[in-house]
Amino acid sequence: MISQSDSKEMIGEAYTYGIEYYIIKPLNRKEVKSVLKKVSERVLLDQSIQNIKKSLHIFDDNSLNPLENPYQAKSINDSARLLLSELGIGGESGGQDLLLILEYLYDYEKIAGNEYRYPALKEIFSGIGKQKLGSQANSATLQKEIKASEQRVRRAIFQALVHIASLGLADYSNPKFEEYASKYFDFEQVRKKMNELDHEKDIGHSHANTKKFIQVLYWEAKKLNAKSIS
Repeated sequence: MISQSDSKEMIGEAYTYGIEYYIIKPLNRKEVKSVLKKVSERVLLDQSIQNIKKSLHIFDDNSLNPLENPYQAKSINDSARLLLSELGIGGESGGQDLLLILEYLYDYEKIAGNEYRYPALKEIFSGIGKQKLGSQANSATLQKEIKASEQRVRRAIFQALVHIASLGLADYSNPKFEEYASKYFDFEQVRKKMNELDHEKDIGHSHANTKKFIQVLYWEAKKLNAKSIS
């Protein structure tokens, strides 16, 4: 929705009718390009989900044991992609690293069983680095990949922080803002970013709790995946 009105009441009402983005005139070229990019990502994601549903339809046979249906044991990444899109980072390069991290955590938990403990970030990034490069990669190459992956993930999380803060700035009662702001981030950090955006200043990458973000993303993806299976 595009409007020259910045009334909180009108913005709030617009969101209740299902709009995803509210742009206030005069138009800002960068903001419009950013919104169009996110809308495009959402359309592609919706198309992907529809294709998955069509594929599942082929196996919708009552005689088939659900435990034998290969789609019932699908990766949690389908759920994770939806969450990344909701957080505004579906198209970020760090999003692919986050998907690999969730796969790593999922496999790690299955293998560990009752002995499961949440691994340290260093262990997680080392694990996905080895998966990417293979066991033959030398130490220097592995360390370079680990560092690059950490940077991509941090940038993606920062973009998610900006996205959520922007939603809250436009409408404090936005459902996504209320749901995600304190769940994925330390709320004081969200408020700080909202203040920066409100005063159109950027003091650089605000610190976000990477471990908390990944943990919550993993738990939420597992929860969403379990619902889709049941």
